[in-house]
Amino acid sequence: MPLSWKEINQQATIEAFRTLKKLDYDLTTLDSVNVFEAIESSNVILMFQPLGNLAGAYIPAQEEGVPAGILINENLPIAKQRYSAAHEFCHFLRQDPPSVDTQEELFSISSYRKDDRERIAESFAASFLMPYPILKRMVKEQDVSPENIEPRHVYNISLRLGSSYIATANHLLYNKIITSSQHKQLQAIPPKKIKEQLGMEGLESSWNDIWVVNKSLGTNNSLKPKVGDTLKFYFPENPSTGFIWEAEYDRTVALVQSGTPEEVYKRPVNLLETVFQMKTGKQIGSSGERSFLFQVQAIGDVKLDFLHRRPWALTELLEMVSFRIEIQDKRHGVNVKMLIG
Repeated sequence: MPLSWKEINQQATIEAFRTLKKLDYDLTTLDSVNVFEAIESSNVILMFQPLGNLAGAYIPAQEEGVPAGILINENLPIAKQRYSAAHEFCHFLRQDPPSVDTQEELFSISSYRKDDRERIAESFAASFLMPYPILKRMVKEQDVSPENIEPRHVYNISLRLGSSYIATANHLLYNKIITSSQHKQLQAIPPKKIKEQLGMEGLESSWNDIWVVNKSLGTNNSLKPKVGDTLKFYFPENPSTGFIWEAEYDRTVALVQSGTPEEVYKRPVNLLETVFQMKTGKQIGSSGERSFLFQVQAIGDVKLDFLHRRPWALTELLEMVSFRIEIQDKRHGVNVKMLIG
């Protein structure tokens, strides 16, 4: 007899939190779960390659000494790759038989007959990638009460979690943070519409995203945009005090790139480009807001500091807010370390 959804979700949630605890993740500070790292740390071969209409697949270990494997479609957006990986990871953790999952089966809302293993893996993926403590904290950081949460808030949360907008809305409903009525309203507004409202200038393509960040998310928070995304930062400022916000970061970072193991070289690139800095205020001496917009141009990591100080007294620092920008890229093939390790 098939399990009820309550039983499915209960088993999946317990499995997800057991795994997160085993991986020693601190859910009080963590933003996004690195599912790819979690899989490889479990001695599972993770491979990215074109898979046509497939989203992913799980291949159990065939013999002693040969690790299990997970395949992910490299042509999927990163958020969907993460979900597919978490789904297949559940099959590994539960020692399920081989599994092959199409994009329609994993991402379509149309109902089809799923067995209990697939339903548990589906629920596990959501709980593993969007643990309740992180989800609840991120809603609070949007500085809005749950009953007033808007599409832009859910969009912001989904970017930080590394999940899709719809998956995030679904999990907010599952955790009873929003109501079914709110959920319907969120579903009615697609991410493209939200991005149009936020201003899509500077986006490399319609698949890229707009990260809207305020001062409250500072203190070395990690943001993980893709090349082609834009980052918008907003800081309250009163020009009459003489203190203004300025951005500092290493504009020329040496990245290691490789084509083949024999072709390793370094080249300086500008990871981020400041597109504009704008200060607004109704009148002279009034409080306003300083805005920064960055275009993400290359893969790599960069520390981005915002300093609140007087331009003529740089040592008199009133406040500093820092972010770690970890620019993401899609993976291809297998991590060489897994093959030689």
